[in-house]
Amino acid sequence: MSSPNQVAEGKADSLVKPVESVLRNRNFLRLWIAQAVSMSAQNMINYILIAQVSAITNGSAVAVSGVILCFSIPSIIFAAIAGVFVDRTSKRRMLIITNVLRAISILGYFLTIQHPLGLPFALPVAATLPLIYVTTFAFATISQFFTPAEAATIPLLVRREQLISANAYFNLTLTVAQLAGFAVLGPILVRLFGYEPLYFLIFVMYIICVGLVYFLPQKEPVRDVSKTVGFGQNVGKVVEEVKEGWSFIRSSRVVMTAIVHLSIAATLLMILAVIGPKLLIEFFAGTKMFPDPDTAAQEASKNLIYLIVPGAVGMVAGVLSVSRIAKEHNREALVNYSLLGAGVTLMLLAIANFGLGILGNTFLGHNFSTTTLLIILGVLTFGLGVMNSFIQVPSQTILQEYSPEEIRGRVFSAYQTMLNVLLIFPLLFAAVIADIIGALWTMAILAVIVIAVGAYTTLLYHRHLAMGQNPGALPPGSKPRELIEQGSLTAIGGVTDYKEVDGAKTTTAAADQLDDMTAGADPAGQDVPKE
Repeated sequence: MSSPNQVAEGKADSLVKPVESVLRNRNFLRLWIAQAVSMSAQNMINYILIAQVSAITNGSAVAVSGVILCFSIPSIIFAAIAGVFVDRTSKRRMLIITNVLRAISILGYFLTIQHPLGLPFALPVAATLPLIYVTTFAFATISQFFTPAEAATIPLLVRREQLISANAYFNLTLTVAQLAGFAVLGPILVRLFGYEPLYFLIFVMYIICVGLVYFLPQKEPVRDVSKTVGFGQNVGKVVEEVKEGWSFIRSSRVVMTAIVHLSIAATLLMILAVIGPKLLIEFFAGTKMFPDPDTAAQEASKNLIYLIVPGAVGMVAGVLSVSRIAKEHNREALVNYSLLGAGVTLMLLAIANFGLGILGNTFLGHNFSTTTLLIILGVLTFGLGVMNSFIQVPSQTILQEYSPEEIRGRVFSAYQTMLNVLLIFPLLFAAVIADIIGALWTMAILAVIVIAVGAYTTLLYHRHLAMGQNPGALPPGSKPRELIEQGSLTAIGGVTDYKEVDGAKTTTAAADQLDDMTAGADPAGQDVPKE
């Protein structure tokens, strides 16, 4: 029974803005810092591997793309299975194990260095590249278990009203870590110290992550670890639970739409990275930006800062502001309109050079200056970054809120699978298409696709509004409670604590969580007044 002081403290805390109160949560801070350290380490690895493979193969683009594919393919193969095991075991234990294994896998990269740590050992040059691929594949496979465990842990550490703020901080850290690890720390430290000390630093960073997640709460709902399924047991049950995760996703319009939105947002960034140099050359055609056609590609690669920095600043600005804009009643609308806005921005980026050329020659008698084009490029990519954050943060929050704790790992693993399936397209085709028809035409086609998807999901959203349904509530046919009550979801091994919900048995923790999720909504998904 809570004391009056505790009740008063709880009321006072509930009045604190979620952005501020979430930072008072020590467990969230531990997870957040661990994410910052691990993401910085991973982006440093990304840079080191690209630099090391380029040096080994004399700049072979095919060899470099092999590294990227080794990062992407494990998600397609293992992500769904990883989600089952994340659902069946302690999230804290999974985070500890995966960080330990990722630290161990870094030792494999030491073997790719000639005479590592001063040892009289040198791997044959012909075996270096295959070892890099194998180690990268192993590292990425381990990460498939880490990613859904981390995403599923956030709702266990913060209150529901703090989820937007918590996800905003995580997305902000993701963006900053990408810039810090890939664009700053990686290049500077490789130039100063070489590969070997940097691999050792990354090994230490993952050990630090182990220490941070070790102190997360050990108690988690609906868990009896003594009966948790092991990695070699009940293969048929695992397959069944993978299917159940996808069945839940297909049954929920809100969850499926959120996964599609998240996948599109991430894919847009990858396509821009792939065709970035060519996009800059075409965007500044007719200016003095790249005067020598023979060196234009090299110069454009060095000047990607004009494309990356405004976009990254826009993402940071979006992450910082989204928690003040996105509320429970408008999250889905915000995502839909942001997707439409991203599509329009991509189209403006595609036609800006052509349109400004016509305007300049018509009214000024000459093209706009390079400085003017730089400003326009910066404004458009900044806007694209803001839209990206407005899509990703609310969509991830929707996934966490609408996915019961019992299958949350499977839902996020399904998202990772879909994401990496979509990412293979830009890796394999975007650059080729841009070489054939041009980067700006490729951007225009991409814009049309994004606008079409945004228009369709917006239409669905307004159709539900017209039917009198609250898009912010769980719509009919997608309630996780119904799937649990009907026995469609597999119970976690060892669950013994049940309670009655509408005449049916379910786990106490699951029922309590679902009560929170569906509070204030009637069976039709409409808001009802609370007494």
